[in-house]
Amino acid sequence: MSKLPLFIITGANGAGKSTLSSNLLLQDFQYLKVFDGDKIYLEKFRELLAKKLTEKESRNIAGEFVSNLFDEEVEKAIALQNPFAY
Repeated sequence: MSKLPLFIITGANGAGKSTLSSNLLLQDFQYLKVFDGDKIYLEKFRELLAKKLTEKESRNIAGEFVSNLFDEEVEKAIALQNPFAY
């Protein structure tokens, strides 16, 4: 069984994780699209607010959306034996 890389990029808010994420990966993996849960959450949250949902509803739905999407992306990467970065 081959070992698949899992990259976890962490740091304080505003440290530049999203901006620099692909540059932080090993050169062979810079093609990976890094799963940015904060960015996905914010986009979904704003989309839901625009649909006139309350802030609380929007937060809850956006959080659940990101969680489910993350699980799906991880499962897909494992099934396809692809590296994954978040």
